[in-house]
Amino acid sequence: MTIVKVEKLRKVYDGGVVALDDVDLTINDGEILAGLGPSGCGKTTLLRLIAGLEDATAGRIYFDDRDVTKLPTQQRNTAVVPQTWALWPHMSVYDNVAYGLRLRKISREEERRRVKEILELVGLEGFEKRRPYQLSGGQQQRVALARALVVQPEVLLLDEPLANLDAKLRVELREEIKKIAKKLSITTIYVTHDQEEAMAVADRIAVMNLGKIMQVGTPEEVYYKPANLFVATFIGRTNLLRGKVVEKRGEVAVVDVGFLIEAEASDGVKPGDYVNVVVKLEDIYVGGGRLKCVVEDVTFLGRTYQTTLKCGGNKLKAEGLKPHAAGGEETYVEITRAIAYK
Repeated sequence: MTIVKVEKLRKVYDGGVVALDDVDLTINDGEILAGLGPSGCGKTTLLRLIAGLEDATAGRIYFDDRDVTKLPTQQRNTAVVPQTWALWPHMSVYDNVAYGLRLRKISREEERRRVKEILELVGLEGFEKRRPYQLSGGQQQRVALARALVVQPEVLLLDEPLANLDAKLRVELREEIKKIAKKLSITTIYVTHDQEEAMAVADRIAVMNLGKIMQVGTPEEVYYKPANLFVATFIGRTNLLRGKVVEKRGEVAVVDVGFLIEAEASDGVKPGDYVNVVVKLEDIYVGGGRLKCVVEDVTFLGRTYQTTLKCGGNKLKAEGLKPHAAGGEETYVEITRAIAYK
């Protein structure tokens, strides 16, 4: 197992584009850390710098106490699973998986043993002679994962590994990846833009934006205790309201957003401030409470219903049980939780 640590890591591309901006991050022994953020936030650049596929402009990268910042990729003992899987189309499953071992000049006997073990682990025993075109997307992804794992890397790096798969298969394979990484106790960095995927796979999540890390925490921490407005609005599905703080009661701010709403006050919020109030869709209960609203639309989502409401000049979306009111009808709602940010 390996601890990965980056200190003041910075990457600036030609033209002055800052992809990473003084990033500090530690990934613990055997931990699965998800890098989560919108396109262009720097998460893939961070992964590529750790892998040695690109050079850092500034900062250091450590594997345990070993400074690997200037080491070439082949000397870092990392393995990357790219989004495209990048399998050799003319090679069999066996040869694709064994390719990295052959570059390391492993004996044929050891090669056969390792390939057999890893194919069993990823559920591809009996597929050794098939070519990639004879496999499903999920099976190809398993081959790419087996090829990465067979070289026994210190650090496993996955870059949107499930992005090309359908929704049902993504759910199945993310569970398999987590199970395998934990069984092998490999320190893993998993880059994704899919929030649900990150929460399902990771021990901790690093939420990124504009080349910076906005928050690092467990899935529960980043969801229920967002550190700032970006994390609060990026994680989960939210309503964003703007208003003025009219009263402060301990840690609760009463905000006028067209109606009065009680919100947890983030640092520095005081009476008279104009603030942003974030309300998650599931924190609005339709059918009770004191806030009168008009139902504009009700959409069936499968397990839940999304209700669009007009409340005090604001449009709100709620998600939960089917409301008793239909479009155009009045109803009452209760906002069970909100957070105010300056």
